[in-house]
This record gives sequence, structure tokens and C-alpha cells, in this order.
Amino acid sequence: MPFTTKLSKDVKIGGIDLWRVSLLMSNNCGMGLEFTPTPISEYLDYFFIHGYQITEIAHDHYPQTFEGNIKCDTVVIDLMGEYVGLADLKTYYEFFETHFQYNNVIVIGCYHSNDKIRFRNWRFFKDDFPNMFFVHPQNDTFNLWNISGTPQVIMGTNMVDKKEHLFMCLNNGMRDHRCSMVHSILKRGLEKDNLLTSRSQQWNKINIPEIQIDNPLGGQEDKGTSRWNLQPEFSNKSYIDVITETKYHHPFYTEKPLKTFMSLQFPIILGYKDSVKYYRDKGFDMFDDIFNHSYDTLPINTEEELHYKAKVFVNELKYATTLNLHKLYYEYKDRLLYNQKRLFQLVHIENDRDFALGKFIFGNNISKNRSFTKIVS
Repeated sequence: MPFTTKLSKDVKIGGIDLWRVSLLMSNNCGMGLEFTPTPISEYLDYFFIHGYQITEIAHDHYPQTFEGNIKCDTVVIDLMGEYVGLADLKTYYEFFETHFQYNNVIVIGCYHSNDKIRFRNWRFFKDDFPNMFFVHPQNDTFNLWNISGTPQVIMGTNMVDKKEHLFMCLNNGMRDHRCSMVHSILKRGLEKDNLLTSRSQQWNKINIPEIQIDNPLGGQEDKGTSRWNLQPEFSNKSYIDVITETKYHHPFYTEKPLKTFMSLQFPIILGYKDSVKYYRDKGFDMFDDIFNHSYDTLPINTEEELHYKAKVFVNELKYATTLNLHKLYYEYKDRLLYNQKRLFQLVHIENDRDFALGKFIFGNNISKNRSFTKIVS
């Protein structure tokens, strides 16, 4: 595995079904922590639990009985790759108050350094590039080390001779902003000759239709695990990736734009206010000389603002139909390749997330030189 984490001093670490706690794993961007679990009947220094486990137990959906009566110093909530707000945090708190005797709570999720989230005296791990989680060397979604047996890093796809479509816009869970945008795309007739997917949903008295496209790899686009990985079967056929982020009311940055950079596509992002700015500030080329990303500055706090932002967003997509994207694709080849290289640089060269995460949890009980062994080439 690419990284392992060792502690300088022994501590008692426990949990239930620890195989579900990605934070501890050697893949899924975990720390690869080397330890022997302590029975949860003993007093623990750290109790690790995934947020999904808490929700399942709290709603009586857990596959086994949870007795509770856990005594520990620190509870560590694993939300790797996730972002939860106050409603979920309150559920977690009520769960701990019922089943635990504890002193501290640490939350590990996809929280940006500027995120103002606060809850009681809990500590939140924050990072300047939180969605690095999705393409991190320790995450085998985009790296082949656990499949091939030899550490391999995927840079992304290659340039292709010609693409068939202007854009791709692949949607799974139909959240409000996705429904509004799909509705606007359909009203403008922009779905024709492009790659658009949506789920059937009744939204604000509007019927959002089921739209699926055939997957050359088998089945439909949303089936299987392909949507979590690069999808060259679609990206190699479309110049623009129309990205609908997971959330629009929280600064939750996901793998979606990173896949765009890796796939040598032009990005247009509908999500939280200043999402485009976030990537521009990280050094990515957002092709501001081609696209007017003014929609990116618009907040969404009301239904009216949601509709307006979706309309402005789709207007820009309509403008893109007047461009010779094939010509621009080759003229800006170096800039597209730059984005691919910039992501590689952020993830594999400038990355100090591993040590920062370990130190956030364990303090001075880890050493940067002794705790992490990087073997990715």
C-alpha cells in the first residue's frame, strides 16, 4: 500500500465493524493505520466510527445489536468523502449522549479551511483542498496500485481526434439545482445530440423525465461503479463537462470537476457559490476567455435564486453551441494538459494531507519521518 501510519506510543483504539471506517484503511484515502483493536468493553483512547454507522444504529437499521455503554476519551467520526451539516451532527450528538461516556469528538470529512461550520466543542479537520480525498494516492478509485500489485498513478485520459458531442451532463440523484438545470436544458432543446442523463422526478409540479444513455461498457450510465471513476466512454465524446455538484448550499467540493481536468474537458460547474473561483484559486485554468462564469458568483438561498442561477448557467451553455469547440480543443491543447498536470502536482507533489490528518487526530504521537512511507511512483 502507498502509505502506512505508525504511532510512537501505544494507545487503545476500538470500534464496531472497523472495516467500515475508511479513515483507518490502506485504501479509500485512509491512513493505513497499523494497530491491534482493543475490545470496546475496555476504556479506549479513541473510538472510531463511520457516520453511516451512527445513522443506521440511531434509526434501528444496523445489521447487529449495538449495546452501547462505550467509555473513551475521544470519538472520531469518519466522514471521508462526505459533508454533513448541523442536522446530522445533532443526530450524532444525541447518539453519543445515549450510548457513550466521552470527552472529545473529532470529525473527519470534506471541509474546506474557510468553512465556518461549528458544533459544540467538536473539532473538524479542514483542508485547503478537501476534495483531494477522491484522487489521493491512497484512494484506489483513480489509482491502480491495489489492482496491479505495482503502484501506478493515473494521470487521466489522452487527447482524441474528434468528439461527437458538445457536452455531457450526467446526473444521478436529482437534487433541486439539478432538476432546475435539466428543466432549463430541456426547455432550450439543448439535450439534442448531447449526453444528458436524469432521473424521473416530480419537482415543483414539473415532471423531470427519466433520461438514460447507453454505456458502451455495458448497461446504462448509472449502473455499476463506473460513475465513480473516469468515464472515457463519455468524456472522449464530449468537449464540455457540465458538472452539477452534489450540494449548492454548502462548500462541498467533490471528485466531479477533478474528473473533468483528468479527462481534458472544458469545465462548467453548477454548485455552491464561487465553485469556479475555488478551482481558479488552486491554479486551474477555467477558460475564462471562452466562458462567462458570472453565474458562479450567484448564491442560492431561495427558490427564485435557484431558478435564476440555473437559467444564467444554461444561457452560457447555449452560448457554447455557437463556438467551434473542436477548433478550441486543439488550440488549447496545452492548457487542457496543464490542468491535468496541475492536479497531479497538487495531489502527488504538494500533498501534505496525510501527516496533517494524522497529527490532527493523534497529536505528537506520530512522526512525519517515521509514520508515512510513500512508495507511489
